[in-house]
Amino acid sequence: MILGGMMGLLAAVAYTIFTGRFTLTKTRIAYGMPARAAALLALVPVMLVCAYAIRLGGIANMPNGIAVFLCGLVASIAVGYAVAWPFGEPPRT
Repeated sequence: MILGGMMGLLAAVAYTIFTGRFTLTKTRIAYGMPARAAALLALVPVMLVCAYAIRLGGIANMPNGIAVFLCGLVASIAVGYAVAWPFGEPPRT
């Protein structure tokens, strides 16, 4: 489950970087450089959790390892939305 969430996050970040479009809701989308910056900043919490896991010798040696990775994924989504939300606008046609 965690690996699938991380792969989905990476796919969403790649899509946002290539298209320059971060979909927040059906009626609110961030475009351009703010969307790309939000996508890159969304990777930071997951990368910090991965670095922490490597430092401890793997997820098996982490106390509550799965919960830590799940919190990292939730934090990544929250950071992405928090950065992109002020730049959101109605969809362009």
